Amino acid sequence: TLYHFNLIDKFFKMKKQKICIIGDGLAVLTTALTLSNLDLDIDVYYKKNKNIVNDKRITAISESNFKFLYRKNILKRKKSFWSCKKISLYYEYKNNLKNFLNFENQGKDLMHIFKNDTMKNEMVKKIKSEKKIKLQKKIIKNISQKENYVEFGKNKKAYYDLIILC
Repeated sequence: TLYHFNLIDKFFKMKKQKICIIGDGLAVLTTALTLSNLDLDIDVYYKKNKNIVNDKRITAISESNFKFLYRKNILKRKKSFWSCKKISLYYEYKNNLKNFLNFENQGKDLMHIFKNDTMKNEMVKKIKSEKKIKLQKKIIKNISQKENYVEFGKNKKAYYDLIILC
């Protein structure tokens, strides 16, 4: 019918979806790189006065997350990671360390440890090579859920189909 034809026609003429991701952590970068595999335009907003890769912390991720990031080609260099096959946890009691947990998984990797700034550096390089992702070093002044826009600068607005806060 004509009705169904119009629906199909609208489907094929749909505009490319535009996504906004706000934040400056590993979750933002991972989300942007994961979504870049889809046919989307992605803007990543992070604080204007903050360097996105200046993060001296250490993070651990599970074996399954490590495999996911590697499969999605988000990780390039496995040598940036230290694998853990055993975990021992301690607590301090009256100036003595007490062991309260030892965990092993039959010699298999339990988690992978990495330096945040090294990982972020690799991810930012990959993002800069992606044409679908744009890094926006701007301070967001307002987010309108009703009208789907972010506001920055002097009344400058950017409209999106989806806004993700990380």
